[in-house]
Amino acid sequence: MSDEDEIKLNNKEKIDLTIQTALQLIPSGIGAAISNIYFGIKQEKRFKRLERFYSEIAQELKSLQSGELIKINDKISLLNNYDKEAFVFIFEQLNDKIEREFASQKINILKSYLKSTLRDPVNGNNFDKRKFFLDAIGSMTIFECEILGYIYNQKEFIKVESIIKGGIDKYEILGSINRLKSFGFIITYQFSYATADAVKGHETGFDENIEISPLGREFGEFCLTTQ
Repeated sequence: MSDEDEIKLNNKEKIDLTIQTALQLIPSGIGAAISNIYFGIKQEKRFKRLERFYSEIAQELKSLQSGELIKINDKISLLNNYDKEAFVFIFEQLNDKIEREFASQKINILKSYLKSTLRDPVNGNNFDKRKFFLDAIGSMTIFECEILGYIYNQKEFIKVESIIKGGIDKYEILGSINRLKSFGFIITYQFSYATADAVKGHETGFDENIEISPLGREFGEFCLTTQ
């Protein structure tokens, strides 16, 4: 077998192999038992998540109107004109996210991402942005996804302090807003106080006005709204 034909372990596989090897060192068969339970269940869940995801996608695509389905089929038939390596890379990354994700809200976002990719396949020109969107989905919390969806649907800016959800601390909300801002998905406008006295003892951030950014709107259209 040539070097080019060798299948190299990725970081995730190396970590799994390291854990399995370490567990075998635990005496009296305990380590082997733990290894079998952990990795058996782990693989089973991953396969089931993938199976369920693509089964649901198949049903949802079947339910599309014929014109929309033809549009997707036309796009898929043109895959030869796209960067296959970029497409395969994104598809592998998507499957990795599906295997690990358990929250239905984010599974739905990954479905939207896949449907949008089928309509407009990845190529060398859009690869970086598609990868960024997929990485962002994996990194965002469920609450951050909810906040972004809420802001995306607003017709004008809103105040950070107006975002309230039971059981969520206001500082967690502010932190989530800052995270979305760091992704470039929202724009914030700081309210200006007239006097220094008004600023004294005031917590900044909560009085900011926020709205969706052009990048956030593009993300929303690609990942949040696809039916």
